[in-house]
Amino acid sequence: MPGVTISTAVRTGAVNTGTAPAATFFVVGQTERGTDQKAVLVTSLEDYEDKFGGHVAGHFTYYTLRTFFEEGGVRAYVAKATAAAAVRASKALLAPSSAAGITLTAVGKGTWGNSLAVAVTNNSTNFDMSVSYGGTEIFAATGLTSLSEALTSINFSSAAAPYFTAALTAAADSTALLVTAASAAFTSGTNGSIAKSDFQSALSLFTSDLGAGAVSIPGVATGSSDATFYDAIRTHAHDNNRIALLSFSSSATLAQARTASTNYTGTEYHEYVAFYHPYIEIPVGAATVSIPPDGFVAAVRSRTHNDAGPWKAYAGVASEARFVSGLSLSVSRSDADAMEADRVNPLRLANGRVRVYGARSHSTITAQWRFINARDVINYIIVEAEKELDELVFSTIDGRSVVFANIINALQGVLEPVRIAGGFYEGFDALGKRIDYGYTIKCDASINSAAQLETGLVKARVGVRVSSIGDKINVDIIKSNLTTALE
Repeated sequence: MPGVTISTAVRTGAVNTGTAPAATFFVVGQTERGTDQKAVLVTSLEDYEDKFGGHVAGHFTYYTLRTFFEEGGVRAYVAKATAAAAVRASKALLAPSSAAGITLTAVGKGTWGNSLAVAVTNNSTNFDMSVSYGGTEIFAATGLTSLSEALTSINFSSAAAPYFTAALTAAADSTALLVTAASAAFTSGTNGSIAKSDFQSALSLFTSDLGAGAVSIPGVATGSSDATFYDAIRTHAHDNNRIALLSFSSSATLAQARTASTNYTGTEYHEYVAFYHPYIEIPVGAATVSIPPDGFVAAVRSRTHNDAGPWKAYAGVASEARFVSGLSLSVSRSDADAMEADRVNPLRLANGRVRVYGARSHSTITAQWRFINARDVINYIIVEAEKELDELVFSTIDGRSVVFANIINALQGVLEPVRIAGGFYEGFDALGKRIDYGYTIKCDASINSAAQLETGLVKARVGVRVSSIGDKINVDIIKSNLTTALE
């Protein structure tokens, strides 16, 4: 079909001569209430509470989002996970003579919907309706003159949207009124038994059009027998140009986290994955709560993308916590070295503050993908190039190479700011003369034959050399006596 298709590859030789969209955090988890039919954008903890409610004991979604926003994250999508066998609560309301009226249905599965209640007052020529949740009124409409008007009032209401929808009951007359009904609760909402596969299924709500970012399902993986679960997140990240932030159970020791990482084998798409451990501690009133590190890492990544770009490591001093108060386990220097060797990014205390102390991807192809930033940069180029080149789809191929020049200019507009910011490793000879800019763009007749152009396909080729990350600094300190020259 028409459009832009970009593929990526790696090479071992030299390259021939506002708000960052990728800062978004995608979170799957269980919530107090809310829709399970689509991913919902939230831009603050208050926004999350309006759409999904508060903290649910035993689950980490609320505290993960709280940490994300407290630590500087600005944009997240939430996908509510529910059991496949769970059922939505509903309530049928009648028209006169016990005729069919409208049915109100909770926007998501679960027993939470049974806390919704509706009351109707018939005023002879119109009717009023009030819906409450947990005893607090959340929606009210007065003077409704038909079932059709009631549907419009409910289904276009921002107040009702996080809770319920309305539809005509089968065989209902859309011009009828509702009869008076005392406040009555919605019924039949059930939770079912949720499985890891239900969390995996919720990933599909994060469609590709929502853009790049980091994706997480906090607090579900244990690190044991989780290959299928990790694979689902990893594949989703690959398919949507996102980074998978993975963790282990709260009880996992540092050694167990290392073992779980090394036991999760394979080479395909592991450059999209980064593991983090241990759990973090956050203040909740006068107490502290231990939660997965996903939200903190996502926030540090978000603010680093916004402040510098995806080529900057979201680790070290740049990751110093502002809200997170501690760690569930102590991580020494030697512990951190061992974890890094097994492709687990440790969190450590430095100067009394929590920091991310690793930038490793889970890939074993270390010459290309040792650092998670390398994949982040390539994801950034793909997403931005798609946006810029989409403007050129259906351009005329006129034989004067105008379309080639336009494609090169569009790609250069994406790559040059990365180079200027230091995201590419530029080539210089021994005398300091520039050899290349760390990237090349090719779009000419050598890769676009006339026969190919006749099919409507125009090809371009981009080579990039992504800057590495300095995660180790070795200094030799040599003491000389008073009669010895210093080196």
